[in-house]
Amino acid sequence: QNRKSSLFDREYNMKKIILIFTLIATQVFATPTRIKDLVTIKGVRENPVIGYGLVIGLNGTGDGGTDITSQSLIRMFKTLGLDPQKEVSSANVASVIVTAKLPPFARIGQKVDVSISSIGDANSLAGGTLLVTPLKGGDGKIYAIAEGPLSIGGLNQGANFATGGRIPDGAIVEQDIGLNFEKRNALRLSLKNPDFTTNARISRTINRELGGKFALPKDATTIDLVIPEYYKRRL
Repeated sequence: QNRKSSLFDREYNMKKIILIFTLIATQVFATPTRIKDLVTIKGVRENPVIGYGLVIGLNGTGDGGTDITSQSLIRMFKTLGLDPQKEVSSANVASVIVTAKLPPFARIGQKVDVSISSIGDANSLAGGTLLVTPLKGGDGKIYAIAEGPLSIGGLNQGANFATGGRIPDGAIVEQDIGLNFEKRNALRLSLKNPDFTTNARISRTINRELGGKFALPKDATTIDLVIPEYYKRRL
């Protein structure tokens, strides 16, 4: 009985020592967290855009006689100066929805990736090419133009998800997304994970670095930050 008690005490003490060293190591080697990893700035975000387009060059795996695809082909031919007199259908064409996310401060000429998803009866988009497709924002304005050959991934992914694909750098930004940061007198910071303590610490750190009371915590999520005069020309 005494031997078992001794072994138990020894094991307990060993676990206690390991726990103490773990706590010490956590304090010694802990790295500071950057504020930029904890918050987002109001207005600085990705902007989704969407468009409707046609994928051509399919090997008989397209929509065939789907009404929306036929109407789209007729409109496309008319823009090219042709005037088809009857319904146009082809199993080598598919109707698709094209989506992309424009990064914050997107500028004209910048390229972004696009995703393509079939909306008709196509069996596969493999080998297809997306025709020129305008991408619009929520305000109805055209912000990017997409086109190019599709990629549906590797062999396994292509077999399982053949009606969806991507075009790396497949869209070119046609309109700047300006936020007029240089004209702002204040910023609003939002915590990614709302917490009163973290909010207070961030505000205290900012005020200490700027040398005044410029950061004001509003709630567990929000910090209002007034721009100091000496930072307004280099916001």
